Order: sequence, then structure tokens, then C-alpha cells
Amino acid sequence: MKTASEAKVSQITMPSHLRTVANAFVQAQQRRNDADDNLAKEWTPVEANTHIASVKEAFDSWNIVREEADAQAYLVSLLGPKERRANEPKTPNARPERKPPPTV
Repeated sequence: MKTASEAKVSQITMPSHLRTVANAFVQAQQRRNDADDNLAKEWTPVEANTHIASVKEAFDSWNIVREEADAQAYLVSLLGPKERRANEPKTPNARPERKPPPTV
């Protein structure tokens, strides 16, 4: 998903609101990795609030563009390459289908 978002950010013709969404995803993913990998890093309240504001801006932008064809294509791109998806094994249902008990 990060790779797909990075690819979107690099597109010159992408609408600005969609660029905001893709860029926020990339940045949030990187910050999450930083937080997971660097336990010595202490986030200041200002840093945390800045990051939260960035994600809020992305949600606001998504609400503006979510019905547009470019936004829908972006969502599909987050699934990964079509070839890879086609070869992935299907995941079984979380709950097996219940069969009625035999009648006697």
C-alpha cells in the first residue's frame, strides 16, 4: 500500500486532494515504522499534533474526492498488482458453513 501511495504521489497529473491522501498515507506509514523500530524516539506533543493534523487533512481531502474515478483507481491500486492478486490463495471463510444435524 505504501508503494502504491508513493507511486501516486509521484504522478504529476494527480488531483491535489488525492495527492494529499496518498502523501499522508506514506508519511503516516513511515512514522508508524519509526515509532515501532525506534523506542528511544520521544514524540513531542507538537509533533504528535502535527501528524494528527496531517491525517485529518487527508480524511478531509478523501471526503472531497472519494467518488471520483481517480480516487477509485487509487483504492484498487492499494490492493497490489493484479497478477499478484490473481495468484494469491483464497482465504477460507472465518466461520465454516454450519450443516444441520442429521435427522433420525
